[in-house]
Amino acid sequence: DQALRAVTVQKAMGFDALKVYNSLGKEPYLALLASAKPVGIPVVGHVPTAVGLEAAIVAGQASIEHLDGYIDAIESDSSPYRSRADWESRALAFGYIDAAKLAAIVQITHDSGTWNCPTLVVADKWLPKAGRDALLKQPEIAYLPRSIVKRWDLTPRPKADYEVLRTAQEQRRRIVFELHRAGCALLTGTDTPSPNVVPGFSLVEEIQDFVRAGLTPFEAIRAATFEPARFLGKTDEFGSI
Repeated sequence: DQALRAVTVQKAMGFDALKVYNSLGKEPYLALLASAKPVGIPVVGHVPTAVGLEAAIVAGQASIEHLDGYIDAIESDSSPYRSRADWESRALAFGYIDAAKLAAIVQITHDSGTWNCPTLVVADKWLPKAGRDALLKQPEIAYLPRSIVKRWDLTPRPKADYEVLRTAQEQRRRIVFELHRAGCALLTGTDTPSPNVVPGFSLVEEIQDFVRAGLTPFEAIRAATFEPARFLGKTDEFGSI
């Protein structure tokens, strides 16, 4: 009853979608999905830990943000980081991808019609102090309120963490390419204002990341223009010339 009420209220207020987060329990998540479908409002967002990627796809989540849940679904059984939920372990787990599991979940993603918005640029911007200092000298920073820039002043991580992040980012691009190669639908997004991610400018960087992942420039631009319109069912309003 609570799920149906929440869905009905959000739809009446004119929102485009409902976004779910990792801590949502399985029972309320499934109730939310079941309530949203007849009301006609898509559910997007993270993959709740209690649900898991495959179950979220089967339940009908319209779009998955940040490749959430994929590493848990494709991590090798021999990975020393399985069942560890801390940040570093989840990043290191990208070094232990089971190719067969990746192929299987990509196929499930394709067959279900689930979209993905990987937001690769966010991990590009996890920078050590020298990199962050250089970024803050870029001209686009002038467009941001100082309050946002100040919030980006994060505690630096050890140097080894940034090496792990680079390796993990390579694997994220691999996942994006495999999704693309299988014909899965992709959207560009930036999760701004995540640390060091500048609105607008970061979308161009995300398009470039898609090209680094293996898409052609045209395919990457399409993921930022026509595909969002198609996802929202508004191709007659915007997205193409």
